[in-house]
Amino acid sequence: MVLKLFSLLNDDVRVGIIVILMNDGPLSLRSLARRLKVNHKKLSRNLRKLIVTNFIEEMQIKVSDNRVYKVYFIKPEIKEVLEKIIRNY
Repeated sequence: MVLKLFSLLNDDVRVGIIVILMNDGPLSLRSLARRLKVNHKKLSRNLRKLIVTNFIEEMQIKVSDNRVYKVYFIKPEIKEVLEKIIRNY
């Protein structure tokens, strides 16, 4: 898992996503895009990579009958590993 994590961290946007979600998560695509100052397409592509590799999750919150709000957060087991790495650094 740690090797997979480090291979994902070779991109500034993905590092930014992880750092922001570690400190402030869960957040929407729009909030992440504003904080990282990247366009939605680039952010979505990087979020998908993190979701497919099971490092972050997308949660849908129904805000009305026809509207769903998506937020992203780091999976608890990944957050635990990251916190251990940071503590031991």
